[in-house]
Amino acid sequence: DNERFFFKLIKSAFAQRRKKVSNSIANTLGLNINKIDIETLLEDMGLVADIRAERLSIEDFAVLSNRLPEIVK
Repeated sequence: DNERFFFKLIKSAFAQRRKKVSNSIANTLGLNINKIDIETLLEDMGLVADIRAERLSIEDFAVLSNRLPEIVK
C-alpha cells in the first residue's frame, strides 16, 4: 500500500546481517515496534518467528509492510 515504507522495511530487514528479521526491524526501522509483536505477526503470516530476511519473499515483505503499521504503538 505504501511503496516508500515497503522499501524502507526491506532495507531495515537486511540492515543487520545474520540477525532474525524481527530483531533487524525492531532495531533499525525507527518505529516503536517490539520484536515480540513482529514475531507474532510473522507467525500469523504462517512463517516461523526466527526467520531471517533472506528467506522472505517479495510477497511476504508486501504483507509485512501492509500489516506492520497496525501494530505500531
